[in-house]
Amino acid sequence: MKKLIKYGAILLLVMLFMTTIAYALPRNLAFTVKTGGGTDSLDSYYAGLLEDKSLALVTEVAGGFSVYLYDIDSAVADDGDDTITPDENSDGVPYAGDGRWIKRTSVSGVNTGDNTVATSGDSATAFFDAGTIEAARLVDGNNNIASVNHHLTGTVVNPNGAYALDHEICIWLATDAAVTVTSIKVTCDADPTTELDIDLKFCDAFIGQANATIIDVCDTTTGTTSIASGFDDATVPSGKCIMLVFGAEPDSAITQFSFDITYDYD
Repeated sequence: MKKLIKYGAILLLVMLFMTTIAYALPRNLAFTVKTGGGTDSLDSYYAGLLEDKSLALVTEVAGGFSVYLYDIDSAVADDGDDTITPDENSDGVPYAGDGRWIKRTSVSGVNTGDNTVATSGDSATAFFDAGTIEAARLVDGNNNIASVNHHLTGTVVNPNGAYALDHEICIWLATDAAVTVTSIKVTCDADPTTELDIDLKFCDAFIGQANATIIDVCDTTTGTTSIASGFDDATVPSGKCIMLVFGAEPDSAITQFSFDITYDYD
């Protein structure tokens, strides 16, 4: 009986300890408005329930969102936006003292009615301690991100043998959105006697290759090429096939070449 009481007491202490830990952890909260004291407003949450570094996401009905971090030591003046003070410490007890919600990032916009947000100027600005950064523009329903580099890379093994079978090599069957090529790099496994003669093109579809358009000539010099400007046509519409096209038979001494095409979404 004494052992049962002893173990029961130990279990109770463990449970109390775990409960204390749980309540000491920062909270993750969600609201639909920043201020106003209503049930769904950030400032309505009791300060007495908050721990330092608690997070709150405010997703406003009109569109846009803000993320706040609770700084238990902050005494910055409440401006209703960048800094918000809780209204009450507990039910009916006005809050006084340090402790503020500090905005860490925000995206402002208007709900377009199709679960997307049309932001001002089709761009979003995020605010962090380090300063202000311009976030990438949102592009179409695929959530492609503009102004952020993406890479299309690959290796063609035995290009001389590939040329004997077909002069065109498809490397992107159909672009998922309009893109702009910003750089092209091609490197052979060694400096060949006869340089690689190859172009980067886009067309309507790989079968038939209608309306083939040169993005740029990618002929190598000492086994490599690197292009960052002066493209023939760097803007590739959505749904286009991108391909490498041999202009001449590759040197049989070239065992392979690799390409790295940098692009971003428009």
